[in-house]
Amino acid sequence: MRRMTPLTSVTVVYGAGLLVGPVFLLPGRVLLVIAGGIAVLLLVASDWHRLLCAVGVLGVVVGQVASRARELDCSVIRSPGRMRVIVRFLERPTTGGIVTGKVLYEPGGCRGTLVINAGSGDIAAGAAVVVVGTLLPNHILRATRIKVLGSPLGGVYAVRDHLQRRIRLLYGKRAGLIEALILARQTGVEPRVKRHFRDAGMAHLLAISGLHVGLIAAWLGFLFRGVGLRRLQPAGSVVCIWLYVALIGFPAAATRAAVFINIYFGARLLERHPGPRDVISTAALSLFIVNPGFALSAGSWLSIAAVWGTVEAFQRFRAASGWQRLILSSIGATLATQPITALTFGTVSPVGILSNLVAIPLAALAIPAVFLGLLTGEIAAAGSGVLLGLIERVALAASSLPGASVHGEPGVGFALPWLGMLWVAYWLALKRPAPARVLATGLLALSIGIWGATALSFRPEGSGHLELYFLDVGQGDAIVIRTPRGRWITVDGGPRAVGVDMGRKVVTPFLRRHRAGDIDLAVISHGDADHLGGVPALIETFSPSTVIEPGQPLGTELYEEFQAAVAAAGASWVPGRAGDSVVLDSVVLRVLHPSARWFRRTTEPNENSLVIRLSYRGFDALLTGDAGIPVESVLTSRIAPVEVLKVGHHGSRTSTSAELLESARPRVAVISVGRNRYGHPSPAVLRRIARHGLDIYRTDQGGTVSIETDGHYFVVRQGVDHSPWERLKCRIMLSLPSSASSSSRNACSRKLPGSSRTYFTT
Repeated sequence: MRRMTPLTSVTVVYGAGLLVGPVFLLPGRVLLVIAGGIAVLLLVASDWHRLLCAVGVLGVVVGQVASRARELDCSVIRSPGRMRVIVRFLERPTTGGIVTGKVLYEPGGCRGTLVINAGSGDIAAGAAVVVVGTLLPNHILRATRIKVLGSPLGGVYAVRDHLQRRIRLLYGKRAGLIEALILARQTGVEPRVKRHFRDAGMAHLLAISGLHVGLIAAWLGFLFRGVGLRRLQPAGSVVCIWLYVALIGFPAAATRAAVFINIYFGARLLERHPGPRDVISTAALSLFIVNPGFALSAGSWLSIAAVWGTVEAFQRFRAASGWQRLILSSIGATLATQPITALTFGTVSPVGILSNLVAIPLAALAIPAVFLGLLTGEIAAAGSGVLLGLIERVALAASSLPGASVHGEPGVGFALPWLGMLWVAYWLALKRPAPARVLATGLLALSIGIWGATALSFRPEGSGHLELYFLDVGQGDAIVIRTPRGRWITVDGGPRAVGVDMGRKVVTPFLRRHRAGDIDLAVISHGDADHLGGVPALIETFSPSTVIEPGQPLGTELYEEFQAAVAAAGASWVPGRAGDSVVLDSVVLRVLHPSARWFRRTTEPNENSLVIRLSYRGFDALLTGDAGIPVESVLTSRIAPVEVLKVGHHGSRTSTSAELLESARPRVAVISVGRNRYGHPSPAVLRRIARHGLDIYRTDQGGTVSIETDGHYFVVRQGVDHSPWERLKCRIMLSLPSSASSSSRNACSRKLPGSSRTYFTT
C-alpha cells in the first residue's frame, strides 16, 4: 500500500486531532501520562515525526477550543421549554411553516441557528423577527407569537427570496425538491421522498454537495467555451461558483467543492500538476483551518471520502473504457462512504452503485434545466420537471429492491464489516501478488455473499397473510401490523426513558429488518410515555400517512414533541372516537372507545385509551391500550368474541375483568410487560385468565409475540424479532458453561425462536 504524501499525512493527523479534542476530555493524571509519552517520542523521533506530533497536538487544542465555542449554540445549551429570541429568517418558510433562522439576540446569550415552525406565516427571507414559542426536545422552536421588525434586508436575501417565490410559482408540488437541488434547503422535501432517496443511496442529490457544484462548474466551462471565452473559463468559473455558494449561504459541502475547484484552476494557472491526493488534502486542510467544526461534520468526511474513492478508481483503472471507469468510480465512491454512513447513521445503501449510474446523468441534465426554467418560464420548467420526475422514479424503484439498504445500530460495530470491504477492494486494486489477491478475492466474495444472503432473507411484499407483532419493548406497548399486501400499521411505539428510546432501539430496527417502507397508519392508544415515548422516532423515520390518537392535550414535552413530529411529517391527524373505522387491504380497525361523550367528562389518560378491534376475515383481535375496568364495564355488552386479547395496562389488576373475558371469549392473551415496580402482571389477573382457559404469551418471558393468520387459522410464535446475527451470538452464549452471566443467558434465551402453536378461528 502506497505511503501517504507529506501533505496528506499532515491533513490526516491534524483532522484526527480535531476529532479527538472534543471527544476525549481526559482527567489530569491521564493527560500527564500521555504528555510523558509524547515527550519520550519527541526525544527519539525524527524531525518529521516531531512535526507530525506537533500538528496532532495542535489539532487536539484547536478541537477543544472549537468544542467549547459550539457549546454556545442555542440548540445545544438550551433545554426544552419557553423561549423568546430575535432571529433573521435565512429563507422564506416552507408551506409547512418550517424555516431556519440565524439568532440575533437571545437573553441567555446563545447563538447559532434555530429551526423554527412559524405556522402559516409567509415572511420574506432576510426579515428580522421576534419569535416567542416553545423549544421542543427535537430542537425545533414552535412559534406561538411572531412579530416582524421592519423591512427585510436586500442583497443576497432579496435574490434568495425572489428565487423561492419563482420556484413555488413554476414547480408547485415539486418546489421542495427544487429548493433542495438549487438552494440547499431540505425542509420542504416530503419525508417520504427523503427516505426513498436515502435508501437508494441518492441522498446526496437532495443536498448541495460537491456533485452539484462540480456539475455547475462543468456546465460553466461548456458555456465559456461555447461563446469563445476559453481563456476566461478558470477565473469566470471560480467567480460564478463563489457567487452561487454565497447565495445559498456557504453550506459546508458546497464550500468544500468550491475550494476543490479553486485549487484545481489555481494549479492549472501555475502550470503545476499536483497529485489527486494532494489536491484533496489541500482543500480539506484549508477548510479545517478556516472552520475546525468541519472536522466534526459527517458530511465533511463523506465528501472527502467520496472524492477520494472516485479519484482512486479513476487512477487505478486508467486502461478501462469510459463506461467501465464510470461504473468503477461509482463503486469507489460508494465503498469509500459506506463505513462513514454505517458509523454515523446506521445505514448503508449498496444499491447506490447502480442507482447513481442512472440518477447522476439525469441530475447533470436537470440542474441546468432548472436554472433555464427559472430564467425563461414554464416551457423549460416543464422539461426540467420531467427530468426530476424520472430521478424520483429511480429513487423509488431502487429503494424498493431487496437488500437495497442495510440498517443497523450506528457505531463502530456496524461500520467494521464495511470498512473491511473497502480495505479488500483497495487491496485488490493495488494488484498484490497472487496469493494475497486470492485471499482478498475470497474475502470480497464473502462480503458480497453476506449482502446477498441478507437481501434474499427479506420476505417479498404481500405475503397474503395478516401479521401481528407484539414487540418486546420492556414495560410498555408497541404493536406492528403487516397487512396481506404488505402495508404497515403501528399501534404505540414503546417507552422512552433517559438514554433509552425503544422506538429508535427496537421498533425502528424491526421495521427496517422487515423492509418496511412507509407506515400507512400510526395509532397511539394514549399519551403516557410507555406508549407514546418511541412514536416521535417512528414518525421521523417512516412518516405515516395518518395518525390516530385520543387527542387529549396532556401538555407534556413528549406530547408537544409528538405533535411537532406529526406536523413535520405532513401526516393527517385524526382524534379517534367510537364508531370510527379504517380499512387497509381488507383489514378493518374499528375504534370502540372513547366515545365523544365519555371523552368530554373524563380526564384520566388511561381511561381515554383507544380500544381497537382489528378484524380480518374470521380473525379478530382486541387491543385495549391501558383502558381499565370502568371502560370494560361500558364495552362489555357490545364486544363480540375475538381470537386474541391484548391484555390491558400490562396486566394491571385494574384491567381485564372477568366480565370482559366472558364477553370477548379470546383464545390467546398477550401481555406486553417488562421489569417493573408495579407488580405487573397482577397474580389476580393471571388467575382470571387461567380460569377462562386462555393461552398466555408474555413478552417479558418469551420475547416478541408473532401472530400470522389467513383469516381461517392463526399461528402464534415467540422470539422471532431479532436478526440472524443476534440469534447466532445467543446460541454461542447459551452453549457456554453455566458460569456465564445468568442475566445474559436469560436475555439470550428470549432471542431464539420458541415453540409455535396453531389455532383455528371460530
